Amino acid sequence: MPIADPDAYVERYSSEDKAHSSLHGLPAASWPVPYWIVDAAFSVMLFLLAATDIGLGALFFRLHAPERDVLAGLGLPPDRVTIGAVALGYPADDTSAEPFAPSVDGR
Repeated sequence: MPIADPDAYVERYSSEDKAHSSLHGLPAASWPVPYWIVDAAFSVMLFLLAATDIGLGALFFRLHAPERDVLAGLGLPPDRVTIGAVALGYPADDTSAEPFAPSVDGR
């Protein structure tokens, strides 16, 4: 499950080496684009593509429980951000593929 930490981004962009960035010193609520969500989404996309490459079935889905309940259930701080979850498995219709290896014809 991808979980982002907005404060980590704010802290990083408060560093002196980021002084010339338009994000330097801005609180998370003032960022024009919440890059912690963008980065989490990109990582999910890469994860899904990698899973497909090795012959796994994968899907991204929305969490239907309140975010604070999910975070508390995982023992995570309430200031983290969830974007959904990923499920992985072997496709039911592809029993010929070896674990973690796509079939010879690329399916």
